Amino acid sequence: MEQKLLEKLCCEYNLGELIQSPTRLVGGFMHKMYSLFTTQGKYAVKLLNPFIMQREDAMDNYRAAEAFETMLEQTDIPILPALTARGKKMQCMEGQYFYLYEWYDGKALKSEEITEFHCEKVGGILAKIHGLKLPQTAGVEQEAVAELREEKYERNELHIDWDGYIEKLAEKNRELSELLRENRALLYESQEKGNEAIKKLPATVAICHNDMDSKNVLWKGEGCRIIDLECLSYSSPIMELYELALCWSGYEVCNIDFNLFQSFIRAYEKAGGTLTTDWETVYYSNNGRLEWLEYNLKRALGIECSEEEIELGIGQVKETIAHVIYYHKAKDSILDCVNRITRNKIALEPLGLKHLKTVHEYASDLENTKYMVHLPNETIEETRAFLERKEAEWQKEIPESYEFAVLLGDAHIGAVCAYLNEERTEAEIGWIINKRYWRKGYAYEAATLLLDFCKKELNIHKFTAVCDTENVGSYRVMEKLGMKRVCVQGGRKNRASEEFSREYQYEM
Repeated sequence: MEQKLLEKLCCEYNLGELIQSPTRLVGGFMHKMYSLFTTQGKYAVKLLNPFIMQREDAMDNYRAAEAFETMLEQTDIPILPALTARGKKMQCMEGQYFYLYEWYDGKALKSEEITEFHCEKVGGILAKIHGLKLPQTAGVEQEAVAELREEKYERNELHIDWDGYIEKLAEKNRELSELLRENRALLYESQEKGNEAIKKLPATVAICHNDMDSKNVLWKGEGCRIIDLECLSYSSPIMELYELALCWSGYEVCNIDFNLFQSFIRAYEKAGGTLTTDWETVYYSNNGRLEWLEYNLKRALGIECSEEEIELGIGQVKETIAHVIYYHKAKDSILDCVNRITRNKIALEPLGLKHLKTVHEYASDLENTKYMVHLPNETIEETRAFLERKEAEWQKEIPESYEFAVLLGDAHIGAVCAYLNEERTEAEIGWIINKRYWRKGYAYEAATLLLDFCKKELNIHKFTAVCDTENVGSYRVMEKLGMKRVCVQGGRKNRASEEFSREYQYEM
């Protein structure tokens, strides 16, 4: 049946006559891929799973992904996009939806073939994808995603009834039923801890591939092409980074090479990606394998799938449970590895006169302070007087404010502060980073440490922050911290400006 469909497809879309029979390509777990060798060239066709296409949100998801794909085509990111025919990417013939591609003569790497070079290359590409922003003048095809610019990352909790699947499998596949029963406690524990962790994840979203593991990157020498772009969407960049670093370093064969793991994450950061300091939350939030397990349990039971998918589902259930067990056992090693990357990368110490030179460098710089109210300082004497006041505050038995120097290794790169109300029940927080260290996530990391100090040492759990409405970088830090915008007000003015501006107020 598919042979005749593919022959008709070549004719209808003017791809030429088939020189040899279509060849089924291996690797995909949800859709079917074929190579088409014709008199006009070589192509690949992806036949979309009809059961997936029956889902209520399937078409909207594909349309949004196509808009992102069109955007990526205009960059230097190495992708293999679907061909556009008759004005659209997704095609349909005889009720079968599909995508067409130019053939790329590359190959996906097996786990044992992946080197540090590959991890560094893909980690850098991932940072570029996460750094993309929709153009201000979005075309018609981008309307489906343009409204998501301000979307915050949210994920539904998992409430999978593992006992129900154990019972259903007892009648159809006793081996899988027993396998599930043996690991029942771990599955429920992973689900429960994951549901708690996702509430703590940063709300930041970015354009994500969502399936960029090694099977979806084709290599030819040192060059590569990213395939399977139909899952493109806004999602959590830190979660995608973590999941892909695991996949590219051996997680899928239950043997993580931590040198590869670190290489992937360091390359991502070097290319401009932002890391986190709360890796334990990320560890427990990584519950996509539980969703994949449930999907394959349904296939093993013959639910919403074709007959030929049942065996595939059974195999994937066994493999995924092995992943769940391995992931649990590898927890300490994984967290030790990622914490070594970020441990002590950013630190805080009381701000004082020993920081005079470095404080004055950024406090007197107009570009560095253009959105600040009490800056820039005109003389170093002003900076000295400020630091003397801060040192005196630290000497008090009960300080009214806490000003910390932000350290990157031995380098002083900025400051964070917390000003307490009279009742010491809430704090207004703020930060400034030397412009030489902008756009690397250091303000967020330093602010996270400041919040930890306030919560643990001062027992303060209510926070406010304000910034100029034009200071995008600052209010993005506030949102990443989990703060919510509550109002906008006027009356703000930079010391070096004659013009008043407006400010946002955030609370948490």
